[in-house]
Amino acid sequence: LDLTWADNMFGDGAEPFRDLVLAIPEFATAYRNRMREIRDLLFNAEQVGWLVDETAAHVYQAGQPSLVDADRAMWDYNPILTSSCVNPDKAGHGRFYAGGGGIPATGSFAGMMQLMRDYAITRGNWIDASILTDSNLVPNRPTVTYTGDAGFAVNQLSFTTSGYSSPVGSAFAAMEWRIAEISNPTTPGFDLNSEWIYEIDPVVETGPQSSFSSTFTPTGAGLSEGHTYRARVRMQDASGRWSHWSDPLEFVASSAVAVPSLAITELHYNPFNPSVSDPSDLEFIELRNIGSSPIDLTGIRLADFSSTPYVFSGGARLAAGEFIVVASNPAVFRSVYGEAINLAAGAFSGSLSNGGETVGLYTSTGVLIVSVSYDDEGGWPTAADGDGPSLEIIDPTHDANDPGNWRASYTVGGSPGASGDLPGDYDRNGTVDQLDYALWRAQFGTRVVLAGSLADGNADGVVDSADYTVWRDNLGNALPSEPAPLAAVAPAVAIATDGESTGDSPVSVSPASSSAVLVDKGDLPRAGAGTSSRMPVSPTRTAWRLAAGNENEWLLLAQDLVGRSADRASQLPTPRRGKLAAVDEALSGFEIDIESDWKEIVVDWRMEWA
Repeated sequence: LDLTWADNMFGDGAEPFRDLVLAIPEFATAYRNRMREIRDLLFNAEQVGWLVDETAAHVYQAGQPSLVDADRAMWDYNPILTSSCVNPDKAGHGRFYAGGGGIPATGSFAGMMQLMRDYAITRGNWIDASILTDSNLVPNRPTVTYTGDAGFAVNQLSFTTSGYSSPVGSAFAAMEWRIAEISNPTTPGFDLNSEWIYEIDPVVETGPQSSFSSTFTPTGAGLSEGHTYRARVRMQDASGRWSHWSDPLEFVASSAVAVPSLAITELHYNPFNPSVSDPSDLEFIELRNIGSSPIDLTGIRLADFSSTPYVFSGGARLAAGEFIVVASNPAVFRSVYGEAINLAAGAFSGSLSNGGETVGLYTSTGVLIVSVSYDDEGGWPTAADGDGPSLEIIDPTHDANDPGNWRASYTVGGSPGASGDLPGDYDRNGTVDQLDYALWRAQFGTRVVLAGSLADGNADGVVDSADYTVWRDNLGNALPSEPAPLAAVAPAVAIATDGESTGDSPVSVSPASSSAVLVDKGDLPRAGAGTSSRMPVSPTRTAWRLAAGNENEWLLLAQDLVGRSADRASQLPTPRRGKLAAVDEALSGFEIDIESDWKEIVVDWRMEWA
């Protein structure tokens, strides 16, 4: 006997194991959070009503002969029910269905369906009163409004939430967005042969986000034209309590609006560079054409972060795969980064927020191309917030609002006009290793949409044997674990004379640490073969990117040599930038540690030959 929907054996929800678990406050909070979510998304009059209707539709259609009628005829009017074998107080003819309430006394299958719908209401009210006893403590239910394309184009959706508030003054802790499909005979385009789709199963969900952002702009991935969806948001307070999900904002998605294949690929929102009087003058936004055809940029706008959008001038074009940089102060930008970078005409007004905000890219007619709501917390790389690095996207074809798809640049000042990737690092994890080889093998023969993406190491548009060579030549290379500071001036210091490492007797020299603002190579002894020289300081692993060229840019050695074992010294790869002082192939060990406070450079270095 299935008593699932019977209404005469209700309990008070007590169960020994459950009660012991819920005596632990953290478990009790999690239990109520989930119960609140189920009430919002599934166990409510609407969703349970749909579930009853879908299940009943397999055996019953109102006004049509059905198996339900045959089943009732067989049992409700079976002769045995009036025989002496049956207790008339328990059974009899015409008592197959129960009446009561709003259901006629004679009952019916439709009445039984209504009884089940009513149960969801009455039991739901009991849950609210008996289990969700913290309702006066949870954050207030937010409200969602739609701010995207009027036709709900799948790639132009945008939603805004009301602010966070708590009835007890508890601080904000997190928020979460979701989009779910609903599908039943009342929704447009429903397939009668398909299963119904319920809101409890999400199509898009952000997961908890620890920083508040009033805007949610999904990419459209997973959404289909002509399907019906609901968007909701909820808030969490510092005690761990989640609010109810907002009331749903329901929409029918339309086809995607064609937009240029542009991506926002780098943001330098909080620069650090003592060589300029106002570091904010070095703020920039980098765009890239991630398509296969040139793009006319005329009229395209960068907006949302400023009251005055930046508009590309007429005639501006961007070739496939090409970068363009929009700077806050082009003159200062050129003085630091040089003339080779493709810099857009003019400057954007205002400045990028150090605390995070939204940067949107729009067509000349106002259609959204892409937007990025960056932050300095909530999983976003914090080193980009004033430590010197920029914010670089890892994969411009993936979600631009996923904090995990961004990194702090590996060099201070970023990589405007370039990807910043390590050659041969096909999985973009900062190290060229066997995993990149496996990726190259798996993608061999693939034609890429964006040159240089996937395992297309030589950026010719196809993954082929040439890309194996790129991987092989860079095997073992690794980007520094911490971003490399940008030296305001290139120090002129030599570790070894260029190609003149000679000598046959071991010598040990231990000069005092240099405290000069910049030290000349003459201030340090030259290290010949068999020489060990050392200037002790507190060890630190640091790599450098120099602002100016110098044949003695020995600091670049730290980028690839620091921390490597002596037995690999003869196999050390060439660093990514700069010309290096010569290092003898017989070198069996090399150590260098560097500290700098932008005013002085202290070096700890040692060279040993076998």
